[in-house]
Amino acid sequence: MRTRLKKLLGDNQLAQEDQITFLASYTPMKLIVWLGNPGPQYATTRHNAGWLALDDVVDQFDGTDFLYQEKFLSQVATGMIDKRQVIYAKPQTYMNKSGSAVRKIAKFYDIASDDILVIHDDIDHISGKIKLKYSGSHAGQKWVKDIIEKIGTKQFRRIKLWVGRPSNPKIDISDYVLGKMWPDELSYRADARWAICEQVQQWLKNTG
Repeated sequence: MRTRLKKLLGDNQLAQEDQITFLASYTPMKLIVWLGNPGPQYATTRHNAGWLALDDVVDQFDGTDFLYQEKFLSQVATGMIDKRQVIYAKPQTYMNKSGSAVRKIAKFYDIASDDILVIHDDIDHISGKIKLKYSGSHAGQKWVKDIIEKIGTKQFRRIKLWVGRPSNPKIDISDYVLGKMWPDELSYRADARWAICEQVQQWLKNTG
């Protein structure tokens, strides 16, 4: 994307927000939101499973570095995928309050709900598996519920990164998803990277 900007705009250095605004008028814009909790204490928890593959995915698509933008309550990067302008966002609001960040970005750049993809963990299937979901209810997930309430619709896409359920039924689900992943769980990172890349490209193909 940096190379394309130089060709379009010369050698002028643009602020990240100016880059996004310019390219938004040049090509359709998509928003990909990766949910997780900020802070080193959450870095390798199951709730942050998506974030562990995030930098790899952004690098795969030649995205920019992440920069914190306070007005979006998020770390934000940009990139081009299949000739489409993409904003990557990591809300810094904690998962259950992610909706405010999604709303602020979508409203500022006039991004339709159909052009929003949210990537988050899910406990209901085998660890390491990926699924693309085309809207639907929040199914008791507070972070999805908050996004639905804040943007006023459930018509946005999601990629679920399954982290499995605890083998001991006595373990509280909240404690499980906020617990540290085992080494074999962390090893899913490479597989998750490629699976997410494929699902992102499929989503872009389906949404135009």
